[in-house]
Amino acid sequence: MDWIESFSTEDQAKIRRWLWALNKSDPQRLPRWFFPATLMLGPLAILLFDYLSGRELRTSVGLITDDFLIFTGSQVLASVVAILGVPFLRLYIYGSVRHPGLPIISPRSETLAKITFGLFNHVLAAIALLAGLQFFSHRSFDPSFSSRVLDTVWMAIALTPTLIPTAVTLSAKIKLVKVSRLRARESNQLTEGIA
Repeated sequence: MDWIESFSTEDQAKIRRWLWALNKSDPQRLPRWFFPATLMLGPLAILLFDYLSGRELRTSVGLITDDFLIFTGSQVLASVVAILGVPFLRLYIYGSVRHPGLPIISPRSETLAKITFGLFNHVLAAIALLAGLQFFSHRSFDPSFSSRVLDTVWMAIALTPTLIPTAVTLSAKIKLVKVSRLRARESNQLTEGIA
């Protein structure tokens, strides 16, 4: 948590309100609670998908456990594919893949880039989960293209609760960036005033 000490006492007070949503050792990384929280919401998302698509709700412990394992596997697969896009996202936002500092684009552009990347990951996760359910669960799926598109839409909607950890972490990171930029701007104005 050495990075917090570089902020003023007033800035630290602002950051500490959102500190629980950040990785305390490195705010660029996801917090420890992120993946467990996302995975715990998986069975709820699958139940919601079954409800929205008009399928029979599977509420026994064994079937929910199966759905949890399928969800976990599909999330791992989608994450591995999504990780390939992270260097491009860092390059666009920070201008560097290895040592990201302050963003080189406006806060609005940064937010838009992260939301777009998040939506891409969301659709990717929906497709991966649908594939997992089709191959490893005993649900019936219509093979027609229109039915597959509709199932993907229902799954993307049903996966919305799994975005709660992402939204919380992203909000905290945006607040941290705003505090960092304000501090950098004040520091520049002070330097210019002395010069």
